[in-house]
Amino acid sequence: MYTRAKRKQKTFEVLTVVAALLMCLVASEIGLRLYGLTDPVIYRADPEFGYEPVPRQTVRQRWVEPVFDDRGFRVVGPEKDSRTGRLIFLGGSITYGGTRIATEDTFVGILDRHLAGTDWRAYNGAVNSYSMAQMAHRYMRSLHREQDGMVVVFFAEPDWTRPPVKFVINGGPFYNRKPACALVEAAHLFSLLKFGRPLRECGFRIPGDVTRGDELTGRVADITLPHFFGVNREAMLKLVAFCRDKDIPLSLVHWPRRDFTELDERITRFISEESLPLFDISPHLREVDLDSIYMDVCHMTPEGHRVVGELLWKHLDTWAPGLNPE
Repeated sequence: MYTRAKRKQKTFEVLTVVAALLMCLVASEIGLRLYGLTDPVIYRADPEFGYEPVPRQTVRQRWVEPVFDDRGFRVVGPEKDSRTGRLIFLGGSITYGGTRIATEDTFVGILDRHLAGTDWRAYNGAVNSYSMAQMAHRYMRSLHREQDGMVVVFFAEPDWTRPPVKFVINGGPFYNRKPACALVEAAHLFSLLKFGRPLRECGFRIPGDVTRGDELTGRVADITLPHFFGVNREAMLKLVAFCRDKDIPLSLVHWPRRDFTELDERITRFISEESLPLFDISPHLREVDLDSIYMDVCHMTPEGHRVVGELLWKHLDTWAPGLNPE
């Protein structure tokens, strides 16, 4: 009797521990799903510019809900707007705004609010980790519409020396379908961020062979190399010619690194030779608290986006000469 009772007690204790663990796992799975680990932005591959967000998707990450329209622009809600003027912003992660900033709080969204009541609407066509070549090729191949009224390339200097098509590592942050389990995805991200080794069997990613040219290998996936400047410059020349052929004004806006490194002379020479309007934000940040606007060496905080949105509106004539906001 005593032995049987003791066995039952032991069994009960084991089942209690197992049930508690299961409850913790279920609670963790639910919490991580609410946080958005199983609802990332979904991308599709393209042989010309590597990857882009799949159009017509709404995701929820960190309680922020990026919405993408029928061309893959990050927009505020469904596209129901009477404005016909299209102001297209191209860029990388700085312009895109990440998953911690609501679309309406990015500088493109703030500028768009200023344009409310006019005939112009601002569109965010930026994508994380893009080089200048990717920005150019994606616009010409995927984003362009006949109604476009102006194209603005918002860049940081490293964008000119990134690989012309980012080499997408298996296990990187570019998903082509939703992860099935938040707990497994958390383990995958921990391994990727802590040790630089993704759990390949856990994530579903765009294949790592999405490249253009044999010179691109995993070794240059996340670095910038000077010899890529020429490739990015050639792509920008094609964008300049494309916009001129379509009679679409093209302008550039420069966002500086936190250390205010002098802009590469090759970039300024290119802009001068092509007679492109350039708005350099650097001089306008000298009196601003840099801790409030920089998240790291180059990415913006929400306050940074607010400052840039206001600057773009205030200096509209500098970077968008001839644009009539009426």
